Amino acid sequence: MFSALGTALLPRSVSAAPVISISPKSGVPGTRVTVFGTDFASYADANLSVFFNDTEVARIPGTVFVSGYFQVAFEVPASAKPGNAVISIRGVAGSKLAEEIFIVTGVEFSLSKGVGEVSAELTLSGAGFEDGGTVTIKFDAEESIILTADDTGAFTCNFTVPISAAGVHIITATDGVNLRQVTYTVEADTPAPPEPLFPKRYNAVTLPLIFDWEGVYDVSQPLLYTLQVAHTADFRHPVLERIGLIASQYTLGNGETLLPNRRGTHYYWRVRAVDGASNIGEWSAPAAFRVKPVDILPAWARYVLIVIQVGITLIFAYRIWKGAKNKESES
Repeated sequence: MFSALGTALLPRSVSAAPVISISPKSGVPGTRVTVFGTDFASYADANLSVFFNDTEVARIPGTVFVSGYFQVAFEVPASAKPGNAVISIRGVAGSKLAEEIFIVTGVEFSLSKGVGEVSAELTLSGAGFEDGGTVTIKFDAEESIILTADDTGAFTCNFTVPISAAGVHIITATDGVNLRQVTYTVEADTPAPPEPLFPKRYNAVTLPLIFDWEGVYDVSQPLLYTLQVAHTADFRHPVLERIGLIASQYTLGNGETLLPNRRGTHYYWRVRAVDGASNIGEWSAPAAFRVKPVDILPAWARYVLIVIQVGITLIFAYRIWKGAKNKESES
């Protein structure tokens, strides 16, 4: 749409050729441009039009002329392509009476790559924003960076992808007037299952117990582990579960304990990894182990018990031998 507004200015010689000036001289599609006409007195009875390239964007009734001066405003068409455009004043026969060059600047916003991992280092580039304007970068709805565009409306900055779920995320750049969005897709590959190291399968262990497993690598850091221990291999009712473990081992502590196993029974343990994109890996294969009873006697007491047991055994053996000898003598 367009509008026109007549403005009274100081008169000039009517013999001068008509000219126009524009403000601003560059901008993106949708920019509001004002055209100022000078020395159009000889066209006071004509209806003139403003063209953006070959598209009519405003009309100037002769009644708005005051001593050959006028001003009219219009918006750069949304279809305008970046580059030089011609703004012209044309008469009823389509002849150009005056013209001026307008530079269409495209607002651009791009990433160095659109798919990758959490914590990836990206380069963000923008052009066509407000000259020297303050640009805010957001990852989804979270404000991440505030920067200043240069005097041409361009900027470049580094950006670290924050911890976020796998899938598509929107990165926005806006200066309050212009807004552009691009997408970044966080990878959805799950971490490999860790390899249990200790307790090994069917080991008999003593407390305190350290669970140890092979650490795994994943592009989306940080990597965390979940540990489970249960009485059965289906882990339907875990007796111990720890999540968010940073290291690839865990030591029972702070009152945690596992009761000694009865004959023929085992504990089972397994572990899995979760990466920074919330991709959950497969569980490791269950590993069975037994907990030995805790020996609470000191070493010297164990030796005394052994000596006593040996002594009792010898006494019984002596009595049996003595009884046999007595029976022989009686016979």
